[in-house]
Amino acid sequence: MTAEPLSQPNSRLIAVVLGAAWSTRANSELKRERDIAMHDLPEDNSFAPAGNDRGPFRLGIDIVDNRLVLGITMDTGAPIIRQLPSLPFKPLIKTYAQICENYFDSVGRCKPERLDAIDMARRLFPNDAAGLLKKRLETKVAIDQQTARRLFTLIYLLVRQGIVSGTGFTPTARSAVIPL
Repeated sequence: MTAEPLSQPNSRLIAVVLGAAWSTRANSELKRERDIAMHDLPEDNSFAPAGNDRGPFRLGIDIVDNRLVLGITMDTGAPIIRQLPSLPFKPLIKTYAQICENYFDSVGRCKPERLDAIDMARRLFPNDAAGLLKKRLETKVAIDQQTARRLFTLIYLLVRQGIVSGTGFTPTARSAVIPL
């Protein structure tokens, strides 16, 4: 069963919380990217957990035991789901990081045509990764491509910083741990 996106205004995220250690470890460039994604995501998104049309929702993103954890709650804090996606994020993150580093290393050193090609890869890669994220979550949460892209950006930033502790999302006994 696939989670169907809802056209209701409550089928959206109103807040996203990242790992608690984030603010102490992020460099200024990654903080800027995080701030943009954190601002844009609640402003414009489509997010509907399967079988739940009573949003809006809050999302916690963390890394626990080297695994991505997504915790979804109601806007009141009542838990809905805690997921451990089994996505090949390490290779995706590594590839995207190499593309980004290649781009930033090339600025001012490459011919414009070469820089444009590297920049195109840098801009397109998150779309592909977002498609994979969207596909992997489809039975649990319906998200549109733009929401998936922003979520991938946040996941990338979180993993790049090597964050390994809590998000502020505290699962309770009623939370479900659902491997994807």
